[in-house]
Amino acid sequence: MTSTMTTEPIQARRSKIVSAGEGKTLNVFGVRVEVLLTGEDTAGQFCSYECIVEPGAGAPPHVHSHDDETFYILEGTFEVMTGETVVTARAGDIAHLPRGLAHTFKNIGETTGRFVGTATPAGHEHFFEDSDALGRSGEFTPEKAIDMCRRHGLELLL
Repeated sequence: MTSTMTTEPIQARRSKIVSAGEGKTLNVFGVRVEVLLTGEDTAGQFCSYECIVEPGAGAPPHVHSHDDETFYILEGTFEVMTGETVVTARAGDIAHLPRGLAHTFKNIGETTGRFVGTATPAGHEHFFEDSDALGRSGEFTPEKAIDMCRRHGLELLL
């Protein structure tokens, strides 16, 4: 008989339920991000977050060197650029954005849009925290934002 025992750390086998509104809410360059699961919750496998994006708002074009991102659109209409391709994504659509590929998103609708994002492996949540802290510090400059992004493996394409 084969054993089904696992040698995974106990942390990797713990469940966690995050109720609506219970995540850590941050402001990342004008986009509200609610961090739902962190690397600590998932044994470093991934982090998960909800982005609440006002009309006209979004992320500047950028490239990740450390993680892949996937967006599942819950509400709204987004323009998503990945590499040379620009598509319109609506509720129910999913976009996978591999590391090393330039991408961005913008809410092109007339109402607030929402999507759940996942970054693999975990760690992207620390970028969100540092972005929020920089914005709150009163010392935000484009140069400091670029430097902070680089520390997290993101290159802004301005």
